[in-house]
Amino acid sequence: MIKYESIFVKVDKINTLHLMHIYTDCDENKNKTPIFMLHGSMEDGRIFYTMNEKGLAPFLAKRGYDLFVLDKRGRGKSTPPISRKSKYSQKEVLFEDIPAILKEIEKHNKNKQIWIAHSWGGVLMNAFLARNPKYIENITHCVYWGSKRRISTLNKERFTQIYLMWGLTFRITSKLYGYLPAKELKFGAENEPRKEYLQTIPWVSNRRWIDKHDKFNYGKALKKLALPKTLYLSGKADKILGNPKDVKLFMKESGIGLKQHMVLSTENGNLHDYDHINMLTHKKAPLDQFVKVYEWLN
Repeated sequence: MIKYESIFVKVDKINTLHLMHIYTDCDENKNKTPIFMLHGSMEDGRIFYTMNEKGLAPFLAKRGYDLFVLDKRGRGKSTPPISRKSKYSQKEVLFEDIPAILKEIEKHNKNKQIWIAHSWGGVLMNAFLARNPKYIENITHCVYWGSKRRISTLNKERFTQIYLMWGLTFRITSKLYGYLPAKELKFGAENEPRKEYLQTIPWVSNRRWIDKHDKFNYGKALKKLALPKTLYLSGKADKILGNPKDVKLFMKESGIGLKQHMVLSTENGNLHDYDHINMLTHKKAPLDQFVKVYEWLN
């Protein structure tokens, strides 16, 4: 039977992070491999699970893994919710939140970890490892679903979703609201703090991967760094948010460790041509790519 346990981690006087612990209760818990899961922009940890045992996290829990799924600041059950008072950015994610969550996971399970992310979560994970390579030795595998750092693809979706929505509409509305109202615009499951949203723009737009706040060069740091063995997945039907071409570019700039790119499509033997979201939520996923990821991990 799958168990769900909400863990709350206070990171400062205002913000508390929610970590959903998903596991099966058995005598072999001490031997389980812990998995840290991080969602992408405009979503929360529920991209990986539902309370009725659907999703990648319950799938892996049933197969003996110990899951820890984060809701980033202001998303999901993390508090307070995002508002114009939310002044934090990616800096806090990298310098405060991920270290606090890893410390919390170790309280429950000290075994070597697997890291899994969707979309921008994979970018943040690799950025964190670039800054903190000491953590690499404690990670056996990473699995990134639709993760891309910059967008090079040229198609109509780039014009409508990136130029018109992400670049223009989001800038205007985030200035008016004081945060990015993705839920109100029906463009995402969760809102985004304005400062964090603005920080993603140069990362997506520029070939060079440099942090604006302290000029840290991620590309240079990763160039000779061996990251954990990593599987990068993309969906054939993902036209812009995790286009296979851009996922492959992200893979190439992410260190020199062992890595593999898998395109989810019928021509590659999958049951569906998946897109950015349904690669994790489609009813066929547990019979398809979830099984392939499980086999890859083993």
